[in-house]
Amino acid sequence: MTITSQYKQAAGARRNFTVEEAAEYLRISERFLRELIATRRIPHIRIGRRIIFRESVLDSWMEENACE
Repeated sequence: MTITSQYKQAAGARRNFTVEEAAEYLRISERFLRELIATRRIPHIRIGRRIIFRESVLDSWMEENACE
């Protein structure tokens, strides 16, 4: 078992996305996602200059903001 597979196994289902990956996951443009980040309309984690999104948090955010 490689170190990467051990890490993935330890992390379980928790996935983290970069801005580019999160935009693709949400099916929106990266520019629009950066606008949501700048206006604090989407939950994110900032580590220095790096921005990270948790898949579970994005899923919850989509459910909370769904139009019915």
